[in-house]
Amino acid sequence: MLASLIAERYAKALLRAAQAQGSLADIGAQAETLRLGLVSAESAAAFLGDPLAQPQGKLEILSGIFEGGAHPILKAFLLAVLEQKRERFLPAILHKFAELRDEAEGRSTGSLGTARPLAPAERKLLEATLSRRLGRAVALVPYTDKGLLGGAVLKLGDTVFDGTLRMRLAKLGRLLAQGAQPSAPSAGRAKAPSTRGKAAAPKAKPSGGPKKKAAPKRKTAKKGKI
Repeated sequence: MLASLIAERYAKALLRAAQAQGSLADIGAQAETLRLGLVSAESAAAFLGDPLAQPQGKLEILSGIFEGGAHPILKAFLLAVLEQKRERFLPAILHKFAELRDEAEGRSTGSLGTARPLAPAERKLLEATLSRRLGRAVALVPYTDKGLLGGAVLKLGDTVFDGTLRMRLAKLGRLLAQGAQPSAPSAGRAKAPSTRGKAAAPKAKPSGGPKKKAAPKRKTAKKGKI
């Protein structure tokens, strides 16, 4: 959480400074070169975290990767990061700056992972398709991962589209694990037979045949008194 807050604050500061000078394209290109260099260098974390190295010495090494030196705004920005002891957050800052720059220029940059190397024509076709659907330019950075087992993993911003075989197999495994198992009836409790679809049995008639109707009682005339 702290790293993301620091990265966003510094990245926004660099973006505002680059836009104010009208140098967003130049600074953005150098910042991306530096970001990729730090990501690929195995010793980058140890170099940035070295407490004995002075900020000016670290700045000279970071600026040395650019032909003709770093842009003055980027150089001043890097020095401020180093003097404030935020250099360990520099890769995250540059990554956030790249996202903000893409947003400001109406462009989205994503990563595309495949099990086999992606042909340039395939990448361009996918970029064109995504650009039409999203309404803005999309640039994809491809990489290969044999563990993907076919398909592709596409990441745009904070959204990940995973269409690999590995993901589909994992989803199938979860569905099988969550499937309902048939439960046996409780012991000692007999299950009532189902009468669905069967006609109800007729009620048995009482034995002895039909009852005879009782004969009506005769009324006797009462004799009057004389």
